[in-house]
Formats: sequence, structure tokens, C-alpha cells
Amino acid sequence: MFEIAIDTGGTFTDGALLRDDGTIGIAKAETRLTNLSKGAMDCIQLLAASENGLAVEELLAKTRTITLGSTIATNTIVELNGAKTVMITTKNFKDILEMRRVMKENLFNLRLPKPLVLVPRYLRFGVEERVGATGEIITPLNESEVHEAIAKAKYHDAEIVAVCFLHSYINPQHERRVAEIIRADYPELEFVLSSSVLPRPMEFERFNTTVIAAYIKPRCSDFIKDFEQRLKAAGFKGVLLIMTGSAGVTTVDLAIEKPISMVSSGPSAGPLFASSVGKRVGFENIIALDMGGTSTDISVIPGGRILTTTDSMAGDQRNAIEVVDVRSIGAGGGSIAWLDARGILNVGPHSAGADPGPVCYGKGGTRPTLTDAAVVLGYIPADYFLGGEIKLDSNLAEKAIKEQIADPLSISVVDAAYGISSITTQESADAILAACTSKGYDPRRFAICCGGGAGPVHVLAIADKLGIKDVYIPKVAGVFCAYGIACADFKHEVNKFISCLTTEVDLNELSNIYRGMKGGLTALLEREGATKEATKFIRCADVRYYGQIYELEATMPEANEEEAVSEHDLEVLTENFHKKHHETYGHADKTLLTEIRSIRLRAISERHKIEMTEQPYSGKDPSNALRRRRPVCFKELEGFVETPCYDGDKLRHGNVITGPAVVEEKTTTLIIPPKAEVSVDRYGNYAARLGGKIE
Repeated sequence: MFEIAIDTGGTFTDGALLRDDGTIGIAKAETRLTNLSKGAMDCIQLLAASENGLAVEELLAKTRTITLGSTIATNTIVELNGAKTVMITTKNFKDILEMRRVMKENLFNLRLPKPLVLVPRYLRFGVEERVGATGEIITPLNESEVHEAIAKAKYHDAEIVAVCFLHSYINPQHERRVAEIIRADYPELEFVLSSSVLPRPMEFERFNTTVIAAYIKPRCSDFIKDFEQRLKAAGFKGVLLIMTGSAGVTTVDLAIEKPISMVSSGPSAGPLFASSVGKRVGFENIIALDMGGTSTDISVIPGGRILTTTDSMAGDQRNAIEVVDVRSIGAGGGSIAWLDARGILNVGPHSAGADPGPVCYGKGGTRPTLTDAAVVLGYIPADYFLGGEIKLDSNLAEKAIKEQIADPLSISVVDAAYGISSITTQESADAILAACTSKGYDPRRFAICCGGGAGPVHVLAIADKLGIKDVYIPKVAGVFCAYGIACADFKHEVNKFISCLTTEVDLNELSNIYRGMKGGLTALLEREGATKEATKFIRCADVRYYGQIYELEATMPEANEEEAVSEHDLEVLTENFHKKHHETYGHADKTLLTEIRSIRLRAISERHKIEMTEQPYSGKDPSNALRRRRPVCFKELEGFVETPCYDGDKLRHGNVITGPAVVEEKTTTLIIPPKAEVSVDRYGNYAARLGGKIE
């Protein structure tokens, strides 16, 4: 039997096929931006063909689980092609989406355009109602105004309504009544309630996240349903799971109920895989670097801990749902090189995507990209891209770079190509440095775990700029996130707003709340087929010093069978908060009062453990894997040199390759510069060392 993991990215759709014996099959298909589910099926077809020419129906009949990750939620926001959304909110509060946190992104720019909002002002309707900060009803809901707002939504052909009332996180009565009225007046109109999406204070964060949830829901739901129908039509009778932005998986029905969980779905899988690999091979601190066709995603993983955030950006929109903390920049294989008005060379953030793609694809692309530069420099073999499935035209790449970059700058084509590559390398290094230092970490104390089709081409140059000595490139780097998706466990959390000093907590009340949360999460996990033995519950709370505005998450000890919260649990919670505050801000004060502002319970149920197949030791000599020698440009060697190129499928455990050299894999290419060495470890992966010999 098999398990399949699919990651639909902006340029390629990646697939990983996990066999029962621990071996892996991989595939890459071009993403069909107008029909993502068809692109996912194309990838499954390639996986089937790789299994001795199986038909798709034969492969799916032998597959028990398919897990799907996608950038569709994020792309819907970035591309502004979501649902026509209406917002119903408390009267006089419809401008919160523009006011945001009041402070401008750039305080000194008087011409800064107004923030982009997903719901235009004419589709935001205020209704009379008011709930107080402690949950009391100050002004009853004016139902006639609600009926009027729904009538306006009908008139404007709205697809969905976001209901956002003040303080509904503590008393959702008015929001739930609006939901009842929508069902009665306009049954076909979908709706989303802020009290369900994000039951916590901070109006802008809650309102904007709810609007995002509404805006993406129809498109995400349609994508999931279409893919599910295609699988059923092909005879799939197993389980389809959906990857979430918090690095967990959920069922189709739960993902359709709450598609906001799919924001950052694909990128969250990279850190999950990197963390798993780091623990297995002995790296305590890991930086996950995933450079694909459209973007580069970076995540810092100290001590093997995947960091999450409730303050992320999806395009220009702030998202307060917890997601894996991933920093993204517009640098990938398809990133377009261009000259600005001052004649300065830039790369990205715009991408050529899969269609038309880089100029060298020969599909009508006219603007030079990072991939075109890599072909000109010899980094990517024109005759072995995707294992030879796509033939690249180096002449087209040279012509585009010459006409649009080299000639205007009065430099050679090679220098222009090297400039494009160097800018991407520097921007990626800068992004890693910012991601580490913003959290108080020195990147030199980390190893990089690299993935993505473009990642291994540039990663050793990036590491060299940062002073990082160890780099790990998995054999499946080209389908980095797809493999990470296969590693994901069931993961859910619920939270509830409370506000009290830690010294004044009602332990019985808190215990009862956690018991109720556990009951709800247990029911969710049962729907997904998770087992009690594989499930653990983590109790957390958002804590701050009394008088602060923002909170930090701190954990309690594991609960006992009765789920009772003890004084000791609160002491541990407070101590963990002090430690987190010191780690985050560089100081803590145990003499100050601490305040709980929200509690949450997180449930994680392990699905399975992914085992990597070990290889027998074959010695250091890699000569049996030498495919050819060809010219590759290394500035350290002042230009092109005849460089040994190794067949990645023939390299074995123990083989050591000294730079300059190239390893040609089917889904990526590893560039090994001078002064670097790469060894093949017992799993068939590549462990690189810069500035020193591998022992």
C-alpha cells in the first residue's frame, strides 16, 4: 500500500509517494494555475508512471491516504480573486479594516496609499448593537437593521458575509442571532462569525482575520471538493487529508468548514520536514530554507522547536490565526530580473510562474529569470531539467539576458547572469539573517536544511555569506514540502478568552473550561480517526505582565486524568512566561504581576512515523557516479571551468565530493563551490561542509 503527499505551489506541483518498505517515489508537474486540482492529478499520474507504468486507477486503488497541501488560500489573497464579501459589524466600526492599528507602515511617507482591504467600504454595513468588554449587553441587536443589511448583500450579489461585532469573543449572542437571520432571509448566502474564527480580543486582528476567512472560503472549498471528486472518479477509496498552516492535517469536511486553516498550508510543511530531519541526523538548531519557483521560505527552528506566530502576513493582509512562523521573500527560480528607472538590477518579487515560465522553457516567456541565469552559468543542465522531461533552450535565455540586462548595463551576458544569481543569493542570506536576529539567534550556530528545486543551486553560496558551516540537502529536496506534508500529524486547538491575574484564578472554573475543551477536541479527533493512545493534549495560556498590551504564550505541565488545574500548574505557567519573556525581549521581572488573557488547549495525534531507508557504506570514491564534465561558472575560479557532474541516483553512502562539482538530481541540481565538500550520508542525503574537511 502507498501514501501520497501533494503540494501545489505557484510554479510546480510536487508529489511524494511513500511505500511500505520506507522507500520514496517523487514527481514534479507544472502547476495549472487555472485548475489546481487538475495539476494535482497530473502529479499523481507521474507518480503512477514511476511505479513501473501503473495507471492512475491502479495506483489509487493501492493508496490508503492522500494528503494535500496548497498555497491556494494565500494566493487567493495575494491575487485578490476571492469571494465578493459583505461585512456586518457594530455601527460606527466599519472603518477598522482601514484604520488597522492606527500607526502607518511608514510614518514619514505622506503619500502612503491607504491599506488595501478585501471588503470595499460600500459592502460594509454597521448595525446597532453593543456588547460590553465583560460580556454584558449594553445595546440590544437591532434586527431590522440586520434584515436591511442582508437585503443589501442580496442586491450586491454577495457570496459570503463576515459578521464582526465588538467583544463577541466573550459573548457571541448577537453574532449567532445574525447567523439565524441570514439562514432565514437568504439561505444560499454563506457566512463566517468572528466569534468562531478567532475568539480573542484586539478588534482589527479579529475583524481582518474573519474577513480573510470569508474571502477565501468559497474558492478553497471549491478546490478541495473538485480534487476530491476527481479522486473518486479515478477510483480512490482511501482517506483524503488537508494540510493546515499550523503544520497539522485535518479532514476534508473540517477544512471546508474552516478554510482559514489552509493559509500557509504548503510552506508550513518545510519546517516540519527540516525539524524531523534535524533530530534524526543530530542538528540541534536548524534553518529551513525552501527556494522554489516563486518564493523562498525561511523558518528558524531552535532546538528542534517549530516556532509559530499569530501575527503573520498573507499578502498585504494581517492574519491572526496561528501558523508556522515562515518568512517569505519573492526570490525563486521564476523570479524576473529587471532594471529599475535608475538602471539598477533587481530580481523579483514578480515571477514568470509555470506559464509561460522562464524564457528558456520556450513557452513564450520573454522576461529573463533566475532560472535563465542559472542555465547561462551552467548551474542547471539544459538537457536534464526535471530528469530530461523539460528541455531548456540556453540560446533563448542568453538572448533575453543580453537584450534586457547585459546590453543596457554595458556588461557581458555572463556577468549579467552572475549578477542575477548573486542578488538572489544575497537577498536570501539577508532574509535568513533578519529571521534569526529578530529572534535573538546567531545564524552561525545553525545548520541549514535546504529544499525546493532552486534551493540546492544556491544554498552553499548563501551559507558561505552567513558563515554557516553545515548544510544538509535531503535527496527529496526538490519535493521538500510534499515530503513534509507526509510527516504531518493531526493537530487542532481551541481557545477561550478569560482575563484575570494569575494570583486570582478560580482553579475549579479553569479546570472545567479545560475539560470542556478536551471533550470538543476529542470529538474532532474521533471524526478524523485518530486514536487515544497516539494523542497528547498541551495546555497553554496567553500571559502578559499587568498593564502590557501584547501577550506571550506559555505552557502548563501535562494534565492529570481529571484535567484539574493546580496551584503548581499556575506556578509553572508563570515561570515559563518569565522565561519566554526573557528569551523574546531580553529581560523579565518576576516581581511584577502577571495576567492571563486567554487559555487554549492543543491536541496533537501522531499518524505514523516516517522512516528513512539506510544504505550500506560504499566508500568515499564517487567516481562510479561521474556522469560527465561540462563548463560551469565559478567566480572564485574567474569564470567557466570544466566541472565534474555526478548522477545523484548513482551516488552512495560514504561518497565524498570536493568542489567545484555538480550533483544532477531529477528534481534539482546541487552546486558545490570550491572549498566545499559534500558527503552522502547513510540515508542517501547530502551533508555539506564549508571551509573544512568532512571527517
